[in-house]
Amino acid sequence: MTRTLLELTKDCYDLQEKMKVEKHKFTIITNEIDTEQKALEVQMNMIRTGIDVDTVIRAEKCLYLRGKFTGVGAQQSCLDDMSRWLSTGKFDGYRTPKTIYFGCKDYSEWVSQRDDGAYFTGPKHGTTVFAIGLAEQYHGKIEPTEQNKNDMLYYIMNITEIQKAKVMK
Repeated sequence: MTRTLLELTKDCYDLQEKMKVEKHKFTIITNEIDTEQKALEVQMNMIRTGIDVDTVIRAEKCLYLRGKFTGVGAQQSCLDDMSRWLSTGKFDGYRTPKTIYFGCKDYSEWVSQRDDGAYFTGPKHGTTVFAIGLAEQYHGKIEPTEQNKNDMLYYIMNITEIQKAKVMK
């Protein structure tokens, strides 16, 4: 017996819905594979350029990073202040990376103007272009270990090479 137009139309819509679901699953899996492949390529680039991959991975778990370091404007002062705090526990001011990040913003004609701020906030005017601080687990009473501090200092001292390796093809 032949199927009715109603049945055929319903089956057609059901197949379209199934196709959407399968395409969505495919997209998710493809994106996961792409992300994993890019991470492996970054690690290979780091190894090729002599960067200690394990140290970078550990440091990135300890650091709060936002934007890209370009060395323009006051960006180097952010790295200097973070290095000083990591190595001495002191900072020229009453705040520390446990409560603020060291950052720079672009605003109007000012490029990479120093603008430190509370974590997960932004400047009142302009856009944060670079910031460095401590990862969220260190915002309270937990202190980074000596190994954590060494890893973060290594990252800071090699930030330009690390960033280059991340975009290399």
